[in-house]
Amino acid sequence: MVTKTGIVHNKNGIHCRPAELIAKKTKGYAGTVSIVNGNGLEANTHSVLSILRLGLIEGDSFTVSVDGPDEEKVCNEMLALLEKPFDCVFD
Repeated sequence: MVTKTGIVHNKNGIHCRPAELIAKKTKGYAGTVSIVNGNGLEANTHSVLSILRLGLIEGDSFTVSVDGPDEEKVCNEMLALLEKPFDCVFD
């Protein structure tokens, strides 16, 4: 299992668009991916609503844990998506 911590940099937080990208990225992954917010609430990364329920806003910390094939690669990809500033409409 690989676990990494990050900070949300998007001024609008993790809203529908990044949540959808995260869910799409983990769909079909043979292992498990979880995101936990600073309050200990864990999201099912296959569900956009579960990700949104975390309520991650700019400046919030989170933890991503991956257990399965290519853990390091998948964890880095999830971390990059969660930290990406989706401030431009055309990202």
